[in-house]
Amino acid sequence: MKLRTRPLSLIVALTVLAACSDVIRIDQPLEIPGATKYFDGSLFRPLWNGLEACSKLSGDLDAVDFYSVAVETLPSSLHGIRTVGMYFPSSNRIFIVQSEMWTTSVIRHEMMHALLRDESGHPAKYFGSDGLCGYL
Repeated sequence: MKLRTRPLSLIVALTVLAACSDVIRIDQPLEIPGATKYFDGSLFRPLWNGLEACSKLSGDLDAVDFYSVAVETLPSSLHGIRTVGMYFPSSNRIFIVQSEMWTTSVIRHEMMHALLRDESGHPAKYFGSDGLCGYL
């Protein structure tokens, strides 16, 4: 039986990746190209507090990082609709396209994902037209 050998560079890369996995989570988006951090998410505290009150959920707004990005950096949705915001639970980061970075409905939508700690799915209880906090 002949053993297949792997290139040394692949072995080294996998070793480094394994060593760093405790420092940097592999599934954590480190950066979206061109992202600019908002000055401070606490500006959105009234929106956050309102969502906590109507949803009966709680979270730490100070632990959420907000970034603005160019529209081209976010993927289109499955239905071909341009995505204007994304939440990544592994890093607790919200990315919103620059043209929408002050749009209350977009900010509230992504904040609800942050309160749920979920980037996918839109449970009707929270996002539907009859949702606890209105349509998000």
